[in-house]
Amino acid sequence: MNEVRYTEITTEEEGQRVDNYLFRLLKGVPKSHIYRLIRGGEVRVNKKE
Repeated sequence: MNEVRYTEITTEEEGQRVDNYLFRLLKGVPKSHIYRLIRGGEVRVNKKE
């Protein structure tokens, strides 16, 4: 998956951990891959690593 995705969270999702949010958003993607993306700096929140 070499694409940039932008998403805005709702007030219900606010305060949720990033990994849990991504698990729900990226159904079918292995947790190990999501953790690798986070650790590798590929996930940004408010345009920051």
